[in-house]
Amino acid sequence: MRFKVSDIYMPNPRSLLWELHANDLLQGRVIGLSDSGSEQNVFAVIEVEGIKQPLIVQVSGLIPVSE
Repeated sequence: MRFKVSDIYMPNPRSLLWELHANDLLQGRVIGLSDSGSEQNVFAVIEVEGIKQPLIVQVSGLIPVSE
């Protein structure tokens, strides 16, 4: 039997996806950085192929890609 994630009623589809994919690595291109001002956390705006909206990620969590 197959079904779409969007048809899941319980548990919340967001928490299910978090459990299944929280440690997956995504790769994208940094298209902007936040102006952290006096804050310690700097965030990157990242474009990932196949995902419509840019993602916001804390810079300290970024892993460089070795080429």
